[in-house]
Amino acid sequence: PTKITMVLTRTEFSLSVDDVLVGTRLLSDPGAAFDLSFEEGEEFANGFFVSTRNQMTNQATGTMSIESFKVTQITETSPFAWPGGALFDSDLSILGPNWEMSGWLQTGVTQTVPMMVGNSTSPTAGSNNGLIGDSNRNNGDPAFWYDPDTNTVLSETPTTENHLFDTPIDPVVPPSVLSELHEDVTGQWIQSLGSEERMGSMTLRFDNLPTHTGIDLNFILAAFDSIDGGDWFGNTGGQQDPDPDGNGYNFRIKVDGTTIYEARFSTGGILPGGAPIGIEEIGTGLNYSKNYSEFWGPDNTGQTPTGVDDRYNVSWVTDSLYNFEGYFDAGGENPITHSSDTLEITFEHGLDGGYTSGFTDEGFAIDGVSIELIGYVEANGPVLEITDLERTENGINITWSDPVTDAGTYFVERSSDLETWVELSDGETGPQFFDASVAGEAKAFYRVVRE
Repeated sequence: PTKITMVLTRTEFSLSVDDVLVGTRLLSDPGAAFDLSFEEGEEFANGFFVSTRNQMTNQATGTMSIESFKVTQITETSPFAWPGGALFDSDLSILGPNWEMSGWLQTGVTQTVPMMVGNSTSPTAGSNNGLIGDSNRNNGDPAFWYDPDTNTVLSETPTTENHLFDTPIDPVVPPSVLSELHEDVTGQWIQSLGSEERMGSMTLRFDNLPTHTGIDLNFILAAFDSIDGGDWFGNTGGQQDPDPDGNGYNFRIKVDGTTIYEARFSTGGILPGGAPIGIEEIGTGLNYSKNYSEFWGPDNTGQTPTGVDDRYNVSWVTDSLYNFEGYFDAGGENPITHSSDTLEITFEHGLDGGYTSGFTDEGFAIDGVSIELIGYVEANGPVLEITDLERTENGINITWSDPVTDAGTYFVERSSDLETWVELSDGETGPQFFDASVAGEAKAFYRVVRE
């Protein structure tokens, strides 16, 4: 076991591994983020170096948060090695060094709003965590609230003294238990952190992959709360309007740097055009994040609430949940071709998300990640090989065997000296090919290659 010790004072942060001081950093002014990375030159005897990032939120009290904390032991074994077999499967409760995050954070699943606890002291409910807003939110003047404790209508703005209910009431949208909506949503997931630059990147990296022809990527995606018009990649100008280029993407997936999926999610985590084929819409309009709120009245025209049930939920702070299990299937519309022995899968978000307050506003979260190697061939197991060469009067019939059942097509090549090879055919589906052009040659060598 390795012991990590972090000591924080109002002016200094220090870190030790196994009681050996790695280094210290002086803390900056409130709200200023800075890199605390300890480079390889600061390694010490037992081979550890540390990388982290700090956000000082209140220097007066020494309050801070740490993002992307990582301790890596330097060994000759790659920390990114594929775990073996054809499948990687993680509930994200434990993250290894394969995960690299900036603008994402491993955390517990969001806390739902189980009860409505009071009236909002502002005409707009918005992000008020279980509060009920003015029945005429579009009018700057106070309209009507309701007091379920006394069964009366309030025409004045609630105050901090009278806005809480003695007896909380059930929300219009019942709280969602995510583990009941899908078994792959567990107690921990990876959630987006807001960014002033509207950019966060999370990469899952592997090397030493066995032979394969593609990958199938499966995961659960949560998209929640008030994803705004200005939430799109690269909106460093702080614009509140949609992307002027028109796409407004705020969620993207890349494999080895190439985009394989991108979309714009809108308020409430909704996909405006609906979920495409292969993505299961587990639910929309859900109540599973902390900013769920409601308004009094049947609409926002200032009608007087007639009773405790005369209210409606705020649609832009509801939540959605999607299952990508079928989207990248090998036999589907979006297969991922891949044969390299290294793999990088990157999830990106383009959300502001209330960056000054961490991740208490709109966001994305990933859970239940699995990667299946398509066409997996076990190391030292059966390989593609020519199993028979049959000479006939008209040529040679070549037969081969391939343990990869969905390998696609093959090149067939011939050589007279094992140095220069001539392509006889491509696009062959196998497992046989007849070479009629070999007649008259003293000898010939053949090889079959997957395309």
